[in-house]
Amino acid sequence: MIKQIIATIIVFFALSISVFAYPTVKDFGAVCDNATDDSIPIQTALNSGIAILPIASCAHSLTLFLRTTGTQLSGAGPLISQLRYTGTSGPAIWIDPLLPNQHNFLIRDLSLLGTATMGHAIMVGGVNHYAGQTLIDNVYIR
Repeated sequence: MIKQIIATIIVFFALSISVFAYPTVKDFGAVCDNATDDSIPIQTALNSGIAILPIASCAHSLTLFLRTTGTQLSGAGPLISQLRYTGTSGPAIWIDPLLPNQHNFLIRDLSLLGTATMGHAIMVGGVNHYAGQTLIDNVYIR
């Protein structure tokens, strides 16, 4: 019994570290109320290398760029972390490396919502450079 309690505490602690090890986009100034344009805070988080969406719906009107090796955009799950694109042109997300040999981009555990006229939900590959080893996992697009 004591071993089970200790094991549960260790697992909970390990999960807590992995989930809360990085700041969310709210720490960069995003409101995530499904109405406020959170484009700039989300892009600032992406520029830092990792953008974690909270359990909320964050709206953005500008294309979000993943540009350097290892950049991640992650949520807590596609039903509870939503990114809603309110722009009218261009992709919602563009994996567009600034330099050659950029790789290991990750988008996971979120929903991408938008209008039918917005164009591409996710565009992979840059104007001048290839986006190698890109993983898109557990992402709902509508």
